[in-house]
Amino acid sequence: MAPAGRRVKVQGVVRPPGDKSISHRAVMLAGLAHGASELEGLLTGADVKSTARVLRQLGARISRVREGGTVTVHASRISHPASRLNCGNSGTTARLMLGILAGQRFAATLTGDASLRRRP
Repeated sequence: MAPAGRRVKVQGVVRPPGDKSISHRAVMLAGLAHGASELEGLLTGADVKSTARVLRQLGARISRVREGGTVTVHASRISHPASRLNCGNSGTTARLMLGILAGQRFAATLTGDASLRRRP
């Protein structure tokens, strides 16, 4: 297969629009990292805010999650929560946090709104 057209050097920074799936994972990974993480371009809907809230309950310090802004996460290690972890209506938060919590040396209970609690 031969390349079509002439070659052009591509240079710069690409900033794709926020993606919910990637945003959840980015906040979770930052919440598990040691030190400070700065996240840009997150999708900041209710589900991603639920993920941030759960990580705060586990000891991470997370700046306010705002559309188009940088989110800063300070974490060292997650710790036993003082209360149930409220996932709101976010099935992604609940499913991914189950995996993270399964390897911890403490018990935790995940909950959510009425709709999430009815899901299988």
